[in-house]
Amino acid sequence: MITVIIILLTIIITYISFQNSQLFDKLLLSPFKVLHNKQYYRIFTHIFLHANWEHLIFNMLSLYFMGVAVEQISNETFNSRFFYILLYISGGVFATLYSLIKSRNNINTRIVGASGSVSAIVFAFILYRPMNKLYLLGLPIGIPAVLFGLLYILASFYLMKKNNDSIAHDAHILGSVWGFIFPIILKPDLFQLFLSQILQ
Repeated sequence: MITVIIILLTIIITYISFQNSQLFDKLLLSPFKVLHNKQYYRIFTHIFLHANWEHLIFNMLSLYFMGVAVEQISNETFNSRFFYILLYISGGVFATLYSLIKSRNNINTRIVGASGSVSAIVFAFILYRPMNKLYLLGLPIGIPAVLFGLLYILASFYLMKKNNDSIAHDAHILGSVWGFIFPIILKPDLFQLFLSQILQ
């Protein structure tokens, strides 16, 4: 239920911002304005904006397919719906750290999207169910979630080093790291469970 609410809220805010460029500019993440103008709210609001429909659809589909399972497992593991919300929002915030430092004096840097938050959800799923098969791009053969996670991180590092597109690959990496370690910080036994599933 929370996953669906987040998706609907993101679609609504993104759609309204498409019609209102001033609102879009007000909500996006500008490291310069966050640090120099103390507009700290942007660290949160940019999560609900997207650059275009393709960006929005890809993130929300990924969130739906992974988020429903992570929401259910998180509720059972932590006996609280609040943890899932905290994981999603804090993942998006943690994912901005590199950009905030790197672009703190660049007034032209503009960042939008839930990629950091969605990456956190994906890697929380990998922590919970590392050997579950993921079927990507319609392929008939699934790969273990933990293998997908490794390939995702390696690809993100490679693309970040190439630096020839406008995608914040650093946000993907940091969001992923947060999604994996944050549940462990609160419940250390999860790492032992993660290892035991792989070893079995």
